[in-house]
Amino acid sequence: MSIQKINLHLMLVLMMSMSVMTNVFSQNIQSYDNQYSHLAQSVYSDPKGFFKIRPPEGWIIKEYPTDPRGKVDFNSSNAPPKAQLKVIGMASPFTDFDELLSDCRSGANRMQSRYGGSVVVNEITKFNVKAVEIIFSIPGIFKQLQHQILLGKNYYTFAFGGSPDQYDRYKTTALSSIDSFEPVFNEFSRGDALLHVIASKIRLAEVYLSIGRKDWALIVVEEGLSIDGQNKKLLELRDICRK
Repeated sequence: MSIQKINLHLMLVLMMSMSVMTNVFSQNIQSYDNQYSHLAQSVYSDPKGFFKIRPPEGWIIKEYPTDPRGKVDFNSSNAPPKAQLKVIGMASPFTDFDELLSDCRSGANRMQSRYGGSVVVNEITKFNVKAVEIIFSIPGIFKQLQHQILLGKNYYTFAFGGSPDQYDRYKTTALSSIDSFEPVFNEFSRGDALLHVIASKIRLAEVYLSIGRKDWALIVVEEGLSIDGQNKKLLELRDICRK
């Protein structure tokens, strides 16, 4: 075969390959557009400086300005039935992934003993690092998917949930929103991490009190006081729990 014929053959193969690549690229762009078509055009930046994320289009944003953690809820509507995507960023209280995994398994057991239903804990890969996936379900009532992950010195939680029909309807949108997540890294001390843990305990205790479970709230309060025995808010909550 002459050099001219070889070059012509290579040129034809290259043109065919480029045509295939163009089609694949076009399909990937279309797939990308479809995946993110339900997300907002503007990126949400956490005012506490922990993360950026593109929320679902049209979902209602609820912030927690008094909470030291980066924390936001994206709600599909103002009233039930609704789905919710919650994102929390904080200084990590964990030394490594194994400690996080152990904590998640303990939390899953507590969740199941308090609410019933089923809880599954899986080790997965998210953002190219090890993460924990928790699937919590009360048949016919509620379903939630959590991803918990350590990035840098930060600890992030993503929780998407709602009634089973709302969960199924918005799951793909919620996962696409999570995929748009960008961590923001800052330097935090051990004291910052403990402050964020205390804020989490206070919030959870208040939730339990709102549903009339003083016994559950007291357990969480005591856990918080074991970290900061002089915390005024926790001491107030303990008095409420004991009344």
